[in-house]
Amino acid sequence: LLLCFIISTLIYLVESDDVSYLYRAHEYNRESLDNSINSGNSKLLHFVRHGEGHHNVHGPRGYLFEELEDASLTTLGINQCLKLYNQVIKSNEILNANLLVVSPMRRTIQTATYSFPHLINKIPWLAIENLREESGLYPSDRRRPISEHILNFPHIDFSFINETNDPLYYKSIGRESIESILIRVHDFLKFISDRPEREIVIVSHSSYLFTLFKYALVFNNNSNKGKSNN
Repeated sequence: LLLCFIISTLIYLVESDDVSYLYRAHEYNRESLDNSINSGNSKLLHFVRHGEGHHNVHGPRGYLFEELEDASLTTLGINQCLKLYNQVIKSNEILNANLLVVSPMRRTIQTATYSFPHLINKIPWLAIENLREESGLYPSDRRRPISEHILNFPHIDFSFINETNDPLYYKSIGRESIESILIRVHDFLKFISDRPEREIVIVSHSSYLFTLFKYALVFNNNSNKGKSNN
């Protein structure tokens, strides 16, 4: 049975304060969408890229700063998330999600926490290693020990993280290859395909999402529906 991913929302939090943060990938009839989801062969996905991180402020050279390991959000990045939260509540978008999955990097965890506080302790929040940004070379993309995140973010389930220290960063001499990212992307799509939840919020990173949309999903030219390109 072909599982169809319906891409409802793509939220790209950027370094500008004058954009509309909630981008609906398409206009849809919620009743007909619910019928498609309830049929059992579709899942509704809401993608979110994290808000501005401290490494983003300095441009590409900032990615190399050791002091920005596992970079956190700036004040602007936090405000972007709060604006997104207000828009989500006002629009009634993403209120029916029954699973949130997030990259276990500090900036993505903060983005999820500030953007969707109404979902904390209401639905499962899972940290998933395969959602991480393109890894290697840049300290900003090197994950801090997961034990620190467990203490700082008790509302997130880290049980799917198998290693305390970063297992990805030192695998590459330079930056991680597209082939390696694609393996992680496909493993992630398989993971959410096997989950029982039908409407899912996914908080990740720009390069990862670019790879997912460009190489891993095949889209119907006349719709927003995609299937895994395995």
